Parts: sequence; C-alpha cells; structure tokens
Amino acid sequence: MVDRYSGDPKIIVTQNGATIDYQGGQPVMDQGVENHGIMALLIDSGWCGNLLLPDENQIGSTFEQNAIGPGITLALLNDLQNLADIALSSPLFPDRVVEVTNPVSDQIKLVATLGPGTAPLELQRFGQNWQNQASNPAYRRIS
Repeated sequence: MVDRYSGDPKIIVTQNGATIDYQGGQPVMDQGVENHGIMALLIDSGWCGNLLLPDENQIGSTFEQNAIGPGITLALLNDLQNLADIALSSPLFPDRVVEVTNPVSDQIKLVATLGPGTAPLELQRFGQNWQNQASNPAYRRIS
C-alpha cells in the first residue's frame, strides 16, 4: 500500500500555469516521480539549483522553449520527442515510455509513463495559451 502522505504536493500543469489538487483537505502527493518528471521537462537546463547537484542528478531541458514556438511541424514533434526522452533519462525512470503527439491542430500532447505501476504524466500545450504563458508567466501574476 502506498502512503498517500509521502512525497511532495503533486504539481499539476494546467493551461494557465500549474496547480495543486486537494482531496479531503489534504494535497494529493506525487509519490516521488511526477514532480521530478515535470521539473526535468519544464525547468531550463541552466537552472541554478543544478550547481548543488552531481552531474548525474542535474535536471532541465529546452523542451518547453521548443514547445512554445508558433508552428507545429513533423520535425518539431520529432525534436520534442527526443528532447523529452533525453530530459527524462534518469536512473529514477529506467522503464520510461515517452510519446509526443499532435491531437488537434495547435496542440502538442506529451504522455510519459515513468515506470511500472506509475500513472502516466500528461502535459498538453494548448496553442495560444502556452504562448501567452511564455510572455506573461503565471508566477509573475501572483501578488
């Protein structure tokens, strides 16, 4: 049985930034893999926290910067697939399966299964919303 109180509050990426879900007043916890996966994909590879980590544990990628671009092409989907696979290459995720698709004309969807028994990590770029997020990030709107 999994201890639902272990881990960190699970980050859930939405169309307008990120949120934390609650059940019965208690935040849903990440069980140690979801947040790491999101951070590996969405934190810039130049993140200053990497200075404190050994090389094999450093995180970050250019996945988000590439996903925010204006047009979606087959080459972009292939690039994002490769970037996501590289960003999630970690001893924490030895059996990962990453799939990047284009379900609707201006959307990019990433589904990553990070190991047996884990729920899939899903991220979706909703066209103009991600471009707006790039120019006016949610963390800047918090007062």
